[in-house]
Order: sequence, then C-alpha cells, then structure tokens
Amino acid sequence: MSARSGCSVEALVARHESLRTTFVAIDGRPLQVVSPRVPVSVRHDDREAPAESARQDAARAALAEEVARPF
Repeated sequence: MSARSGCSVEALVARHESLRTTFVAIDGRPLQVVSPRVPVSVRHDDREAPAESARQDAARAALAEEVARPF
C-alpha cells in the first residue's frame, strides 16, 4: 500500500460522519456515536504469483479468511 492511498482513505473517513458512526446500547436503547477521528487500516496484499491458478488460489484463501472475520 502506498502512503498516499492510506491518506486518501483517512481523508474520506474524516469527511463523512457516517463512516465514523457506531451504535452502542445504553440501558437497552441504541445510541448513535459519531467519533471525531477513527484510525483507518488498509490492508494491501500483493497477489503477484507466477501462474493464474496460484493467484486465484491466493485470492480464494484471502476471501475465506475475510468472510470468517466477524463484522
């Protein structure tokens, strides 16, 4: 990942409240919380493998890992 793309994502999140919004439960009632700043982590995986099938296998493995992560 380039430093520029990380900055771009951070700028986008800083500009849009909806990307910094979470909901918490207070006494069983939802409360909207807009954070002033949220750290952004952008994962970049280099998928350069010599064969197309190896790239597809790596992409499938990464997708399975991502799908297994809780939201």
